[in-house]
Order: sequence, then structure tokens, then C-alpha cells
Amino acid sequence: MTTIHVEVVETSSLGDRGYLAHDGRVALVVDPQRDIDRILALAGRLGVRITHVAETHLHNDYVSGALALARLTGAAYLVAGADTVGFERLPGRRRHQPAAAGRSDRRC
Repeated sequence: MTTIHVEVVETSSLGDRGYLAHDGRVALVVDPQRDIDRILALAGRLGVRITHVAETHLHNDYVSGALALARLTGAAYLVAGADTVGFERLPGRRRHQPAAAGRSDRRC
């Protein structure tokens, strides 16, 4: 069984977090800020190759670095299929599961 490690990249001044999930070889980056140098440095320190970059939603509260990171690394770029964008991406689909006992589960 492969272990997935999740590294948090926090921008405390904005109350924001991005994530780098990896298995020691390849990585998925989620919601990176525009200063992608932090993500690239982290991936370099960990010795992992970024293969996918994902946006959980289009961000109105900060400038995303996801598209630039995907282009720079050659990673697949994932954005929700319902979001209108002017560039190539892999469209994701969000599925909502029925809420159980007052809990809301969302899976992408």
C-alpha cells in the first residue's frame, strides 16, 4: 500500500492554505498561491515531480498560481468542469453525497 503524505503550504497573512500531496515520487498540488516558488522549492526538497495541479474552485480572494505551475512543470491542470475558463484543463466533476445525520460530505 502506498502512503500519501500531505504538506501544507500556508499563507497566514491571507488565511489561506495550499497543499502538496505526494507518495515520495510524484505529487498533486491543490490551490497554490501565485508565488509558486514556494511549491517548487518544497517539491525539490522532497524530491518529487509535480504531475497534477488542481483548483478546488475559481478563487476570487487571491491570485492563483495553478495555471502557471502546471505550465512550468508540464503537469495536468484540473479545474471543475462547470467553471468557464479560457485555457486547456482537465474538467473535474463534483459529486455531492446525501447528507447523513447532519453531516455534509463532498467528494470531487
